[in-house]
Amino acid sequence: MMSFLSPALYAQEKTQAYYNTHETEILPDAQEAFLNGNYVRAEELCRWHYIIVGDRAADEMRNKALRCIQLSEELHAHLNVEDLGAAKRVAEELLTLNQNDAEAMKVLAVNTSIQNDSEPVNQNEVEAEDEVEVELAEPSEPDDSQEMIEEMTIIDPDGSPEQQKIKSEINATRFAIKAGASILDFTSFVQTLAPGVSGGLYDIAGSRFGIELGAFFCPFWTSTESKSIMGIDASALIRVADGIYPKVYAGFFNCKKDNYNPTKGILVGAGVSFIVLKHLCLDFGLSFFPNVKLNGTEQVSISGLQYDYPSSSTEITAGLSPTLSIGWAF
Repeated sequence: MMSFLSPALYAQEKTQAYYNTHETEILPDAQEAFLNGNYVRAEELCRWHYIIVGDRAADEMRNKALRCIQLSEELHAHLNVEDLGAAKRVAEELLTLNQNDAEAMKVLAVNTSIQNDSEPVNQNEVEAEDEVEVELAEPSEPDDSQEMIEEMTIIDPDGSPEQQKIKSEINATRFAIKAGASILDFTSFVQTLAPGVSGGLYDIAGSRFGIELGAFFCPFWTSTESKSIMGIDASALIRVADGIYPKVYAGFFNCKKDNYNPTKGILVGAGVSFIVLKHLCLDFGLSFFPNVKLNGTEQVSISGLQYDYPSSSTEITAGLSPTLSIGWAF
């Protein structure tokens, strides 16, 4: 008996943290719990499957488990008032969802034995059958799963407060913070390396959509002159598959240099964000920068005299700017 129960007991002990690294075990354990009549555990595992894996492969089993929880509660209520006819009808419906439900089969067996008994029986046999019925109506000892069933009063699985509470847990918005770098101009690879940071919201309210804000700064990495370029951008994301989020973004930048007038410009781009291993974020993107030219003056010495002459300086040539970021989602 202990060797038979060990796998089931072991499955009950598995926590959500365990399943974070054992995704393939969630659905088999949920199926096993459902067949064994542990519908609360089956519903919990199906809910974890969506939270951890991110797809809805377990939705059908979860809906059946919720319905079985409701039917089990009704079955106990009928047995408590010794309404065996109503209990039998509930048991029959329960068996259409789970033909292995042991409690439903016991109820049907007791009813059948009473109705098909055409021979006279003595009072002792009737009292013995009554004892069996009482044992079915009252669980031998309370457990955690029964307490969870009592807390759930499901009237409409799609709109009850309990269902809404579960949905709010599943449909939680994810946050992500990332750091990365861009190369603004390949003709000046080292000088135009720009570090940046970003933060975003993924799966807003359980949807496929998200938004992100980012900023970067490039000091041009030179000591011969003081110049810099900084910018911000905003992105719109959509989840096309588990952990894959294409995005488009737009923003503006400001370029400054000593003795030159600052200039502003607009950048646009596209990319894709990946969330792997549940939390690790990887971003790839390409932005288009226009030709960035500054106008100012330069001092020229002629015959010992200093003159300011108009001058222009091209800081970035038009082209694509790649971006790579890494971060954490939670």
